[in-house]
Amino acid sequence: MLKWLTSLLVVIFGFMVILLALGYLLKENEAQTTALKQELDQQRALKQKALKQKASKASGDRAVFVLEPYEAGDNKAETGTGRAAEDKANKNAPLLASMARVAREHSSCQSDKQCLLFNLDPEGPGCWLAVNSQGAAILAKISDLQPVKAGINMPDICLAAKDIEAVCRDYHCREQAVNAAL
Repeated sequence: MLKWLTSLLVVIFGFMVILLALGYLLKENEAQTTALKQELDQQRALKQKALKQKASKASGDRAVFVLEPYEAGDNKAETGTGRAAEDKANKNAPLLASMARVAREHSSCQSDKQCLLFNLDPEGPGCWLAVNSQGAAILAKISDLQPVKAGINMPDICLAAKDIEAVCRDYHCREQAVNAAL
C-alpha cells in the first residue's frame, strides 16, 4: 500500500508542477499582452494626432488669407507725378487692391444663392462687390482689421448704386441693377 500511496503522491506532485508552470506562462503572457496593447494604443494615438494636425493644417491653409502689400508700379524711379503719386495720396490703395484681388479670386458660383453683396463703403454712397460667401467672409475680416475711409470712387472694382443685387452669370458673381418697373 505504501507503493500505491507513493505513486499517487508523485502523480499529484507532477500535476501540481504542470499546473504551476501553466499558471506562470499565463501570467507572463498577460503581462506581455498588456505591454503590447499599451504600445499599440500609443502608436494609434500618435497616428490619429498626426492625421488631425494634417487635416487641420490642410483646412487651415484654405481658411487663412494674407493681406499682401500692394505695389503701385514697377518703375520705382517715378516719384513726383503719375500713378505712384496718386497711390501715395490715396491711403486706401493697398487695401482696395487686396479687396479687388479677393473679389476676383472668390467670385465663382453655381447659383444665385451663393452670391452676396458686400459694401466696401458703408459710410459713403456705397461701393458694392458681388462675391461668394467665402469672399464675403474674407472681406469682412479685412474690413474689420482696416476699415476703408468714406468716399470710395472705384468704378472698375465696385458698383455704386442703390437698387442692385448679386447674381450668378457664367459661373461668376456679378452685380446687376434691379429693374424697378417689374
